[in-house]
Amino acid sequence: MKPQLNDTPPHVNEVLIAGYRSMTPRQKMHLIYELNKPVQLLALARIIKQYGDISEKEQRLRLAALWLDREIMIRVFNWDPIEEGYYMVLPEPARITGFIADVFRRLQIPYFVSGS
Repeated sequence: MKPQLNDTPPHVNEVLIAGYRSMTPRQKMHLIYELNKPVQLLALARIIKQYGDISEKEQRLRLAALWLDREIMIRVFNWDPIEEGYYMVLPEPARITGFIADVFRRLQIPYFVSGS
């Protein structure tokens, strides 16, 4: 079974998938980077709104703490998100995916889980 986006005509979906398959790993990484930029800008805007007048370094550390776990933040940046009052414990990605899939099943919404 081929995955298909529900709001996309099949012939357009085939072109989209063919385009992704023809991309080099470098092109795919660049696309992911470009797609993540707006998400990071929104997160940075929230950090600035929440913490006000903080240094650019602290802005970057708080932004990094959203993507990196606590141990990495301490080891690489010598910055402990818990001590700085900025740490959220998030469930494992597989648990989040399972929870969302369960909600979709209960609402009888068709879905497709993919990964690379």
